[in-house]
Amino acid sequence: MMDTIGVIGTSTLNYDGAAKAAFAIACIAVSWLWYFALALAGRIVGAKDGSGRLQAALNKCSALVMWETVA
Repeated sequence: MMDTIGVIGTSTLNYDGAAKAAFAIACIAVSWLWYFALALAGRIVGAKDGSGRLQAALNKCSALVMWETVA
């Protein structure tokens, strides 16, 4: 949460007036689309992978990506 505030919050300093409002609306729209897409992908993966092996592999890939971005 704090990283989102830091990145998006400081990015708003580049905009004034109507452009700032448009930026805020675009951030909200992209966020909703992203989380909807994640939920849909999770539902599809869950339906296709009854054993849980694909989900475990995706979790490991996700952990590696997060680890690399922090390191």
